[in-house]
Amino acid sequence: MASKVSALRARRPALVTPLAALVLAVSVGVGLTALGRGATLAWHAVGAASLPLLLLTTVAVIVAAVTVSLSASWAPAPYLAQAEEPLLLPPRLPMIRRDAPFIVVLGTAPKSGTTTLARNLAGLVATEGRSVRIPGHRPRPLCLLDWPDALDAGGIGLAPYLTAHPTGLPDDVVDLAVPQSDGVEVLPIADGGPNAYQLRQLLPVLRRYYDLIVLDLKKEDHWLIDTALEMADVILVTSLPTPSLQAAIAQWSNRIWALGFEGKSVLTLNRRSANDPPIPRYRFEFVLELPDDPAIAQPDGLRAPPMGPASPAARRLPAAVHLLLPDLFAAGGR
Repeated sequence: MASKVSALRARRPALVTPLAALVLAVSVGVGLTALGRGATLAWHAVGAASLPLLLLTTVAVIVAAVTVSLSASWAPAPYLAQAEEPLLLPPRLPMIRRDAPFIVVLGTAPKSGTTTLARNLAGLVATEGRSVRIPGHRPRPLCLLDWPDALDAGGIGLAPYLTAHPTGLPDDVVDLAVPQSDGVEVLPIADGGPNAYQLRQLLPVLRRYYDLIVLDLKKEDHWLIDTALEMADVILVTSLPTPSLQAAIAQWSNRIWALGFEGKSVLTLNRRSANDPPIPRYRFEFVLELPDDPAIAQPDGLRAPPMGPASPAARRLPAAVHLLLPDLFAAGGR
């Protein structure tokens, strides 16, 4: 019903113009007939009464014509998604309602966009969100990324730090994080990062200081992967929409199903375009599709640049992040 009302409102100027023109024509005809030479006194009275109606109708026609003209000239250009983001499925995502969510991003193949997705997801939270831990403040998101160049020359890597504290982690582990210009902090794990046991020690400490923790998981360690999937609040399995990767998507789907984590796993298809064939969802309950986006190409493979306003993915990702993390945005707070 609401959609029909909206459609009628959108067409209202176009409907008013012909109706007003019809009333104008009838009014003119009645007026001319009533004021003609052979008209009776009654018709003269009708003609005199029709003059105000004729004047009002004329004004209505002019206003309607101007409204239609302005509506056509001020109407926004068609949404670029029609050309850049064709046939994308609307995001279907779980909703995380807990403090300091832990998100694991992993790829079905190299260069599938895990670092870019992790980095920009955290960036959106940092710039548009609000802190749950400290009311009135912006949130403090952390990314654990495989960025060799993010570590300062004299800095201490995470792996040596974890090795030096085998029985327990002090809170100053957060001092290893490297602040970024958009409010995200990066904890480099290029030197090896945590193993499964260390991740169990590390995550409770990080949750005391950060509103969001995102792990870009690239390490081929089955114990670590299973532990990270278990501890994660949501798992973003990224892939490219190519038929050659369908087998890898199916393998991850089966593995996640066997572990019982299908209720918090999202198949994330990056670089979707109009020519891509449909990709089966297998056992994934949730799906996120992001359009092909040359604006975030990474020629050096190291940095994941923030998405700019010209980025098709930047128009798509915010809605998904708001759905996924409602408590970190003002409109979805508890």
